[in-house]
Amino acid sequence: MTNLLKKINIKNVIWIVIGVFLMAFSYYFFFAPSDLCYGGVSGIAIILRQTPLGNYSWYKDWMFFYTAQAILAVCAILFVGKSFFWHTILACILDPTFNLIFSKVGLDSQYFLQIIPQSNWYVVTMLVGGAMSAIGIGLCLRVNASTGGMDIIQKILQQKFHIPYSKSMYLTDWFIVLISGFFIPNICQKAAGLENIHVYNIEMVLYGMITVFITGYICDYLALNARKRRTAFIICDDPTIIKDYIFTEFDRGLTIVDAIGGYTNNPKKMIVCTIEKAQCYILRDKIKELDPKAFTFFAETKEIVGEYDN
Repeated sequence: MTNLLKKINIKNVIWIVIGVFLMAFSYYFFFAPSDLCYGGVSGIAIILRQTPLGNYSWYKDWMFFYTAQAILAVCAILFVGKSFFWHTILACILDPTFNLIFSKVGLDSQYFLQIIPQSNWYVVTMLVGGAMSAIGIGLCLRVNASTGGMDIIQKILQQKFHIPYSKSMYLTDWFIVLISGFFIPNICQKAAGLENIHVYNIEMVLYGMITVFITGYICDYLALNARKRRTAFIICDDPTIIKDYIFTEFDRGLTIVDAIGGYTNNPKKMIVCTIEKAQCYILRDKIKELDPKAFTFFAETKEIVGEYDN
């Protein structure tokens, strides 16, 4: 436990708290009142609200969240390992706790939606709630933390069945959204008092699937693209001048690799260097000046692991 406390990064914990708060806020004030299912444990909770369980006065969403997160946390230990468990336990606790606090304080869950025509709730929830939830998830992922919930199932699918994480995310979330159409009545049905007429809610399913896509896109941008750089590959005869320029002007490290011309079989040197996006244009023009014969191309680098000064 002592070693664990030493490894805790306070800055990362703050980002996790902010991220989970945004997720809980978007659920409580947007997804729950509009009944828009967007996958995950939150989506299952929205489905349960339409079952007989949701009719009991004692049942609250946060009760289900605590139960589901506890079960999934145990699954994380058994099937993924303790390391992943410690990365997800904080979010598992915070998510239901924030919902509990919102409920106990007595905050009106329709506070933001009540001034909007009910027919537009899906659209507003998809855009505002979806973006807010995605930002929260992205902040957690950016500090290498799991948000708990279906993340654990997706991690198990990745490790045990070798299903890529990106595919498992859409697989689980879209499956929950698809089946939710059988349980959740349309907003117009509710307004007309026709909740008991069982018609597949294709409108909600469509908005839910779009929300999943938007969430995944924003998460990817925050977790990866926000740290996007460019990697320069410079093939030349003598790397000294270009190397010195990169060291002096950009203060970046680089790697020099031996290369051979495919047609001439002449020995070459290849400089590999990761730089900022704006710097690649400066470097491109400078290389033309320093070594006009050098062959240069730039590749997009989505994520950097290791030391890299901003």
